[in-house]
Amino acid sequence: MFTKTSIHSSINYSTEKNVLIVSLMPEGKECLYRPQHLNVIVKLFRPSMEFGYVVYKLKQAWSFANDFDVIDLDKGFLLIKLSSKEGFSTILKQGPWFIGDHFLSI
Repeated sequence: MFTKTSIHSSINYSTEKNVLIVSLMPEGKECLYRPQHLNVIVKLFRPSMEFGYVVYKLKQAWSFANDFDVIDLDKGFLLIKLSSKEGFSTILKQGPWFIGDHFLSI
């Protein structure tokens, strides 16, 4: 399952010394801190890639992670909500990850 959500309204973007800073408002953080979810925020270095295609490629690459949800946070950032600790650990420890020839930063 994947969703494109209205979480955008709880995200603030700013830059400091040419670094993009992404901060979530308290209501946006609520979905990150649920104990039943293991979450990873990733940045795709080709944000113009279609969301459905990105999800399809992630599901192929991370099939070991069982089921996970992908939420578009905008500006190339994605929230990956995993359901297994093993999948979470593997994603963080393995890599680097790519979608096609495009780097996926964890």
